[in-house]
Amino acid sequence: MSVHNEPALVQAFGHVGLSTSDLERTMSLFRDVLGFEVTEVKEHSGEVLEKVVGIDSARIRIAYAHGHGVSVELLEYLSPAERRLSSARPCDAGHAHLAFTVRDLPALLERLSGHGFVTHNPPQHVESAGKTIIYAYGPDSLVLELSEID
Repeated sequence: MSVHNEPALVQAFGHVGLSTSDLERTMSLFRDVLGFEVTEVKEHSGEVLEKVVGIDSARIRIAYAHGHGVSVELLEYLSPAERRLSSARPCDAGHAHLAFTVRDLPALLERLSGHGFVTHNPPQHVESAGKTIIYAYGPDSLVLELSEID
């Protein structure tokens, strides 16, 4: 039940969508570093797509990364030509990140560095939560929150 004592209209969570400038690079990250199963790439265009996303002449390549109980839709827009990189910071409205519980945080950070990810500080131990946590910043403004349980 919702807080308004009406039945919830949402039935299930579908997926998270991420736009990327390089679909193959992002597929490699999800498959080779994060351990997801990645589908084949499909291209989409046409009036229905344009109306769904609200962008004239939209043409995209899409693959899905499935794993760890979630599906991530990976999108590379081929058109329109005037695309830009998001510059939202974690404190800015509209910013998003993906959070993962991991084992061997140092080893994962090493692997991520090979895929263009950086960190601004060393991992921080959160005593009250019993974990060590860090944000890793990657290509296309992708932010990963990584935590390792003590």
